[in-house]
Order: sequence, then structure tokens, then C-alpha cells
Amino acid sequence: MSLGIVARADQSGLAQLSEQVIDRLNPERVLVVSLGHLNRGTHDPHRFDAPGRRVFHTTHPAGFDSATLSGFLGGLTHALTFETWYSRVLPESCVSWGVKRHLYAMPELYNAARPELAADKVWLPCELGPGDGRRLRGVGILPWWTPNVDESTRIVRTLEAAIEAEGRVTFVHPTGQAMADRNGTSSVIAAAAHMRQEARLVIVGNQQHFGERCTVGNIEVIRVPRAEHWWQVYMLGDVLVLPRRYGWLSLPMFEAPAFGMPVITTQVWPQSEWFSPFDSCLVRTVGTPAAVNMKGGSTLVHTADPRDLGAAMDMMTDRRVLRDWSVMFSAWAKKYDWSSVEKRWKEAFA
Repeated sequence: MSLGIVARADQSGLAQLSEQVIDRLNPERVLVVSLGHLNRGTHDPHRFDAPGRRVFHTTHPAGFDSATLSGFLGGLTHALTFETWYSRVLPESCVSWGVKRHLYAMPELYNAARPELAADKVWLPCELGPGDGRRLRGVGILPWWTPNVDESTRIVRTLEAAIEAEGRVTFVHPTGQAMADRNGTSSVIAAAAHMRQEARLVIVGNQQHFGERCTVGNIEVIRVPRAEHWWQVYMLGDVLVLPRRYGWLSLPMFEAPAFGMPVITTQVWPQSEWFSPFDSCLVRTVGTPAAVNMKGGSTLVHTADPRDLGAAMDMMTDRRVLRDWSVMFSAWAKKYDWSSVEKRWKEAFA
């Protein structure tokens, strides 16, 4: 088996996907795509460098030159990309070089008719949810996993929590940059107005909902820019609040429990399945889901009940309750670590 992986040079969620898979599978080659026209954090195309690995670099929409394509594809048996090949040239070149094309897709963005999404094998992070009318043929499942967190990091968070024990609980909400307010930022702000207990809310991202600091009801709201490294988000508070409006893979939901952070989210597939043991942290939705046309077709978009969300956040302001939930989510993270999925990922490219 000779595997090549297409990666992103920025700090987007898509870049994190590719980086974590590269760290685990240690491919022979990596093709790093730099999207200079997008503001997705610091670009670091050399973070994929490793002894014995050949790393190639290209830009989009400038395209893929023949020397880069031949260097990356020559002699490979499998090529893997996440969500897109960025151009029809790359998947067509895979065919010319006899390389099997693997696409790790998100259903709301996947459309088999698009040439830049052509693949011999499509992988999803989980099964299509109940009531999902799409019929995707030949699709395999490669579940995601929770990261390994260095024990010293856990100790730092524990000490910080102890220092803050007499103060307010801090909720962390990453806004994301996906369509239709995917992470439910508007719902989080609405929920803050319904909370009875004092707390702090840190909103991470570039969206300009308000100034850098304000107060909503009993809640002090602080806005900070996108973190330079993904793990820095989990140094900012005690609880992740992420009332997703539509589902599929969410890296923060897998990362936060590994840091001992409880997750408050919505009863939307697949997080409703992943976190089924934690009913009190699954918030109801209100109204009729809106059908939003995305690249992969019509997707149902839900809205969290702000009162229910506020009540779940109020529950976590009790430090004793927070400690108990932290222990439970930490145990959940260990159950879904890399060892639980390693065999399936390695067999996929054998």
C-alpha cells in the first residue's frame, strides 16, 4: 500500500481533518494546497514535513502543474482527500496514473455529479440519519475519533478550574465558518438572555455579532479571534456549548471531551446518537426545520430552543454538577479514541 493525502495549509476545520489523519496514517506523500484567497487563519504549509515523507505544494485556483501531479501520484496506489479535490484535474490525473481515489465527504456538500468530487470510494464519518432521503451508493463508514490529550494539559486545566472555583463558570462557543449558522451562534446569544445564573461566555471566531465584550442578561460575553492552534480553544473555559443546526462531523465535539469538557448540543443527528447517554446536555429544537439547499442537496436546518439551551447552561454553572459531567465526558472520550477506529482506517487503504 502506498498512500498519498491531500491537505490544506491553513487552520480551517478541513485542514485539521487532514492533519490528524496524516499524523495517524503517516502517508508516503502529502500534497499541500494553499488557499491564499481565503482568510482561514495562519498558513503553515510545512507542518506536514516529516522524515521519509515527500511533500508537494500547490495553490488554488492557480491549478496543478504536471511536475507536481507526477511527483505526487507516480507510484501511489491510493489517494485520499477531504470534501474536495479542489479541481477536476487531480481526480482525472489519478485515473491516468492508476491511483484509487478516496473522498472523505460531508453529505451536505457531496454531489457525485461534480467532477471535483469524483471518487472510486466515498467515506462518511457516520451513517445517514433517520429520515434522510438521500441514497448514496458504494459509501463506506470511517468513524472519527477523540484526540489523545497530554496528561500535563489535563493537569493545567484542572488547576485553572480550581483557581476559578469561586468564580463564574465559563462557556466556550466556536462560531465556525459554515453555511446557515451551523454552530448555532444566534441560538447561544438568545439562550444567554434566558439564563438565571451568572456565567461567562467566550465566543471564538471572526463573526461580528457584537463588540469584543458586552453583557447579555447575567452573562458576560467576550469575543476572541480564531485560535492559532485547535487545542487553544479548550484552554478558554469549562463547557463547550455548540447547538449545531445540522449535523455531521464536528471536530470540537470530539476534542472537548478529551480535555474533560462537557458538551451542550442539540438533538440533531448524529450528535444525538453520539451523546445519547447525556440527555441533559441534548437540547430540544423548536419550530419546523428549514430545508436549505446546499452543494449536496437539500439539508434540514434546525434551531435550538433558547430556553432549553439556557436551562442546560444554567445546570452547568453548579461546580459540583460540572465536575460530575466532566468525569463522564472524559470517560466517553476514552471510549472513542484512535484505538477504537484504527483498524478500520488502516484497512480502508490496504
